[in-house]
Amino acid sequence: MFPSPSYSSSNQYSLAPSFTGPIQPSSIVFWLSRCSAIFQSYNDLHSSQPLTPRAQIRQAGLALIHPETSRWWDAQSADLQALTSWNEFVQRFKDRFLLNNSSDMGLKAERAFYTFRQNGLPIRDYVGELEERRAVLNECNRSSMVDDVQYKRHLLFGADEKTGRDVEKVLQLQGLTIDTIGVEKLAGLICEIADGSFVIPAESVASKQPYDHTSSQEDTPPSPTIENLSTELHETVPAHRDPIIAAHPISRPPSLELELEAGHELEPEPEHLDTQPEQLDPPLPSITLSDLQIARVSPPPNPPTQRLTPAPLTPEERRSIAAAGGCFKCRRVPSSSDWVEHKAPTCPGDPSRGIPPGPRYNPPSSQNQSKSRHKKKSSSVTTIAVPPAPAPPLPVPPPPVEPQWFEEQAIRGRSSAASAEEVDYDNDFILKL
Repeated sequence: MFPSPSYSSSNQYSLAPSFTGPIQPSSIVFWLSRCSAIFQSYNDLHSSQPLTPRAQIRQAGLALIHPETSRWWDAQSADLQALTSWNEFVQRFKDRFLLNNSSDMGLKAERAFYTFRQNGLPIRDYVGELEERRAVLNECNRSSMVDDVQYKRHLLFGADEKTGRDVEKVLQLQGLTIDTIGVEKLAGLICEIADGSFVIPAESVASKQPYDHTSSQEDTPPSPTIENLSTELHETVPAHRDPIIAAHPISRPPSLELELEAGHELEPEPEHLDTQPEQLDPPLPSITLSDLQIARVSPPPNPPTQRLTPAPLTPEERRSIAAAGGCFKCRRVPSSSDWVEHKAPTCPGDPSRGIPPGPRYNPPSSQNQSKSRHKKKSSSVTTIAVPPAPAPPLPVPPPPVEPQWFEEQAIRGRSSAASAEEVDYDNDFILKL
């Protein structure tokens, strides 16, 4: 930062402010500028008796209090008072203490102006310092003077990033640009916004803000709908290649979506060799959301509970249970309220103590429940009596043969044989006759 110009207006011998140094561009430029303003103001007030150039130069020379400048005035006083205008004295003073002070004074002034940033300084100190550096640069290097267009851009872009963004929003809200706004108005607006005295209407800024294609709105995809998914699928797979897809618009499978997001390209489908159009089946009815069944996710199973482990029986407990005729497993005795006659294999156990039942224990409740369930099932089933189909006639077995039948047959056989002999005998007798 340039040091503040050191001059005093308490010099009783001169109208010009006293110059006490230091000999630096900012001090010299602002002292000369103050002297010119005072002389011009005096001439305006005393137009009948204005200060002549000789009087102005003498007044400025008497105000040079710094030792180096004072010696220069004492040595060059006669020549300087012989100058014909105030501007000639200003140029002689700059040649001696400003331009000749360093061979690259103009380059230093440029570097001091263009490299200056706010960098956490108070906003009003930043604006005032930048104005001083601009004035010094314009006085030191006339070939690279900073005009208003360059100065406004450096003033805006050199401020802190947040302040610069807020100023751009306000300019856009008011319909102004950096080229149309004045230097003083821009400097005042920057100071007011940084101090918080200027309130930015958030809603108005958001409504008049231009569309930014790099904003996060593009990164956030819209919520998918049935119509969007159907249109996306029809654009990906032509309807004439799959009539099922044409009749039932659905979304792509998740695996295909992942491949597309990863940047994989889909392999092109081979063209059909036949040129005849395919015979499409009649379209099926479209599927609506009411036809779809939403799968219900079953809640996770209950976490396993910690199993209680009963402490082992002491010898005294075992003797007392044995004397009472109880069970060492469930540790009940006949005098217990829930005692049931049993043995060790059919012991019901004790869940309150973490004692499991015996291997052959069959709880009565499960038997009753199974019987009741069986009755409910049998009662809920409605039986319909169906007449059975007629059975084919069974063959009649022959009557059993009794021994008496065999005797009758034997008698009949003997009688028939005897009658046959008699007939033969009669026939022989007749023939003989």
